[in-house]
Amino acid sequence: MKKNKITNFITYFFEYLITFFIADNVTNFLGIRYKKFLSLNFAIYIIIVTIVVVTLDFLISEVKNKYKKRKSSQFSKE
Repeated sequence: MKKNKITNFITYFFEYLITFFIADNVTNFLGIRYKKFLSLNFAIYIIIVTIVVVTLDFLISEVKNKYKKRKSSQFSKE
């Protein structure tokens, strides 16, 4: 149980690290620089981060589901 929590934490940590890296690159590419937290550019940055987080979370969950299905089908064959 504890190992599963640590693994989930590490997965989420790297997912958010990658997300903020991608969002920073996208906003730099679009020329969006924010100087205040309560600004339109910061809102656009947060929207981009949210989209990337949701997308990565969906992709990671799909990969985990396929891995679990493959693993369970291997055990059922034996």
